[in-house]
Amino acid sequence: VWYFINGLLVAAPPIYLYHSVFGINVFDLYWLYAVVSLAAAVVLSQAHHNVSYWLRTRLHSNREGTVTAAMINSAYGKNNKQKVESVKSGQKKCTHSESASFAILYNNLFFLFIFFVIGFYLFP
Repeated sequence: VWYFINGLLVAAPPIYLYHSVFGINVFDLYWLYAVVSLAAAVVLSQAHHNVSYWLRTRLHSNREGTVTAAMINSAYGKNNKQKVESVKSGQKKCTHSESASFAILYNNLFFLFIFFVIGFYLFP
């Protein structure tokens, strides 16, 4: 749902650009704008999910050995499995957040770049 909302927020502003720059009336073609914006939002949400999943698995495999039980035990002075699991869970949440943020940023910038190239240079 979060990816779809982000995709919709990125797919909607080009409607205003086409209206203001090219003078295309929004009310005459509202159904076309709605269909294209929803389709672009769905495609962007799938792209967000794919990039986030790819990056999350890649980062998780690289960071898996970063936090060890010996490190936690030496830092807190005793053998505590709950603390080890808590630190590993926090690391997993951080990795998930990083991958989702990167996916949203990367795909939104890529979409807008491609939109401007196609909209203003290929189809003037």
